[in-house]
This record gives sequence, structure tokens and C-alpha cells, in this order.
Amino acid sequence: MTGLPRSGTRFITNVLNKVPGVTINGEIPDSIINSVIRVTKKCDRIYRSNHDESWAQNWDLTKRDYMFAVWATLNKSRILKADTECVFFGYKTPFHEKYFDFYNAFFHPAQPQYICCVRSFPEHLLSVQARWPKRIMPYIAFRYIMSLRQLRHMKEKRPGQVLFFFLDDFKKMGNRYLSEKIFKPLGLEDITSALRKSDQGPVNTLEQLGCQRKNRLSQNQELLLRIYPRPLNEFENLRSDFG
Repeated sequence: MTGLPRSGTRFITNVLNKVPGVTINGEIPDSIINSVIRVTKKCDRIYRSNHDESWAQNWDLTKRDYMFAVWATLNKSRILKADTECVFFGYKTPFHEKYFDFYNAFFHPAQPQYICCVRSFPEHLLSVQARWPKRIMPYIAFRYIMSLRQLRHMKEKRPGQVLFFFLDDFKKMGNRYLSEKIFKPLGLEDITSALRKSDQGPVNTLEQLGCQRKNRLSQNQELLLRIYPRPLNEFENLRSDFG
């Protein structure tokens, strides 16, 4: 579960966790994942360079369990344990699409499944600035564009394993959108509890934190987007191609 912050990652995580056989844990900070990757690469070097081939063989047999343990124990929220019939197990953190190539190589020949959450740039901008008021529009726009380009790369490289969730479209279509774009492609059928959770709508973290969100862009922000419409164009192109 990945994508931009304030784009529905928590909502989709909560909904999917209501489906039997699905367990998605909470956010893991970048610093933790980067440390895990360093340890993983060191294990690869040491075990594969040893003359005893059993070292590498044992590492290949256990390394997935190691990564699953990371996802299950190092997130910063309540830990969810997968049951014996779990089909999909993972975690969610905004911007973790940057680890796409690493995970593909790590789990090869298995192919990880990704759900990428996206929302329109104006809505993203307003929500991010309400949560983090000191973040300026050019910085937010740059990260937005880079994220969307990486999501496009992911979809083009692994079209069958990368699903998109466009928050704006869900708000228009509701559960029909979830069924068509998420549940059916994943082969999930026992979705009654998930649909009930979805009916409650996206989690309003801003309200929980007491943050005030503006309803529209300022005149200066609208002017900047007319001068530099790339965030708008990147979103519309992604949505047109994969929405």
C-alpha cells in the first residue's frame, strides 16, 4: 500500500483489513526501512560469498519470513497479526513506492501486489498544507510529480500487480468503484464487512488532529498552477491512462 500522503492510504488499509485473508499493517518510517534494506543487502553479501553453499540456501529460505516480521513488528501503530489463511500481507506508508525495485528483486520470482493511492493535486495540496502548514506549494508540487511518475513506472513495469485507487473517483462512485478497481482484481469475494467499513468514508485525520483545511485554493495558488500546470497534467494523464 503506497502513494502520496493524504490520498486515502489509511482508508484503503482499514477497508482491506475487514476482508478475510488480508492483513495490512501501519506505517513504517523511512529510516527503519532504509536500515532494513542495508541489513538485507549485507546478509546477501555475506551468505552468498561464503564457500558453504548452505548459507545462501538457508538465507533464501528464510529471508521472506524476515521481511514479513519487519512489516509485522516495526510499524508505529497497533500490530496486526496475520492468520494461517492469510493471502495478502503487507504494510502501508506514503511515498514507499521508492522501494518498488528493491521489493521486486527481493521477492523474485514472486511478484508483490501494490495498491497506489492518488488524489488530484489541488485536493492534495490543501490537505497537506492543513496538516503541515510550513510546506510550500513548489515543494509539495515537486514531490507530487515525482511520486506520480514513479507510480507510472510501476504500472508500466508490472501492470498486473499494480492497482490504482483514485480518491476523487471513489468519492463520486462509492463502493462500486472499490469493487471494480480493488476487490475484483485482487480476487476478493467476502467483502461484506469491507463495504460496511467503506460506507463510513475516508478517515478524516485532519479533523482528529484539530487541523483546519481550506475549501479552495488561494488566488496566488491558482495563478501558480496556470503558470505551471504540470502537477495537474501529470494527474490527468495518469488518471486517463490507468483510472
